Amino acid sequence: MKPAFPVEIDLYAKTVKALDLPKSNSYGSTGLYNEKILFGLATDSENGFFTYDMITGETSSEAVIKTTGTPFAFMAFGQEH
Repeated sequence: MKPAFPVEIDLYAKTVKALDLPKSNSYGSTGLYNEKILFGLATDSENGFFTYDMITGETSSEAVIKTTGTPFAFMAFGQEH
């Protein structure tokens, strides 16, 4: 399986920028919590949830929550179904 990596796509400027997050398998997931995008990634070194702050552009350097399996589906607490 080829690796996948998170990117930021600017539809107005028509640009694509790789985010400073580790590559993952293609079963990664994403979610939105406040002003951060959560990425569920299974990387070469760890599995878990990484963050990208849309305001500052900062990414987490390691998983903020580590998991033992592939975090491919999740819902942030407080979200409506």
